[in-house]
Amino acid sequence: MVKTEKINYLNLKANLDFPFITRKFSIKGGEYKGGEMLQLGADGVLEPLVAGGNPHSVLTQPYSSTENFKGIVYLTGSFDATKLIIPQDEDIKTYEEKLRNKSIFLVY
Repeated sequence: MVKTEKINYLNLKANLDFPFITRKFSIKGGEYKGGEMLQLGADGVLEPLVAGGNPHSVLTQPYSSTENFKGIVYLTGSFDATKLIIPQDEDIKTYEEKLRNKSIFLVY
């Protein structure tokens, strides 16, 4: 069972200069925060981005599930770089070019 929680409005968007496209994807079970960067696993299921990984999308909201679930992610958009969640001890600038190639833009 998937548990979604609406804590407070989570404003990840930096501006509306570029369209925000969302899509529902299969996501590996676990605890997730809105704004978490995800990568595509070998099994075709999204999972948390690991250090040095290839970012795929941005999670739209918090999710919690013990099993794989369908969740909504941003595939494109212009985001506040300070609000995205990346692997610990990593710098968001490390991923900037990879994100730009996917039409995910960071605003500082």
